[in-house]
Parts: sequence; C-alpha cells; structure tokens
Amino acid sequence: MLRDVATIMLEKGMRPEEVYLIPPENVHLSKDYLFNPFGKTKAAKRRIALTARVKSILERRINERGGKYLFAHDGDPDKPVPKVNNAHDRAVKKSGVAALTLYTYRHTFATAQSSLVSTL
Repeated sequence: MLRDVATIMLEKGMRPEEVYLIPPENVHLSKDYLFNPFGKTKAAKRRIALTARVKSILERRINERGGKYLFAHDGDPDKPVPKVNNAHDRAVKKSGVAALTLYTYRHTFATAQSSLVSTL
C-alpha cells in the first residue's frame, strides 16, 4: 500500500488524504482520469490525468478492493486507511537514506512541474 500511495503522490501531486479517500467510482480508466472531489482548497477539487503507472495501480486496486475505498482500512474495508506515515517512516529508517517525509513526494511533483513550466 505504501508504494502505491507514494507513487500516486509523486506522479500526480496529490495529498496523502486525497489518495486515501479515492473511491472506485471516481476513477475513470477508459478516459484516463481520476476525479478528486476532496481537498483543502477549491483548486484541489479537480480531474487528474492518469500516467500509465498510476492507471495500472488504480486498476489493480479496483480489481482487488472489497470496500468503499481503494486504500481501505485493514480492519474495515468501508473506511479509508487512516494514514501510512508510520509505515513510511519505518521504511525510510530501515533503508538508511536521508530522512524524508511522505509529503516529500508531493513537493517533488510540484518542483518537477515548476521546472517544466519554466523551460517553456
């Protein structure tokens, strides 16, 4: 689950909570987008184009799911996972790489996007 959340955040710039709350009906695989009705700001509510990797993750999770959310709570598939921060922190510590937070993936996406815009 952690890898899937981190990949979506890195490739699409979504907040962790936005990823956790994805219900299957908001994923439009045939049209290559995900609708995000959640977020801290008005701009957070948006259509998000899918990369091939994110589309593959979402398709797999749709096929495997058993509840309301693609990232469901282990104890109750009708509730979203509360967070993956602890799993992320353990993985970072075990890897021995410099400390980074889950939000680093979102910030990396934003940096890459701003670099693309500045080169146009």
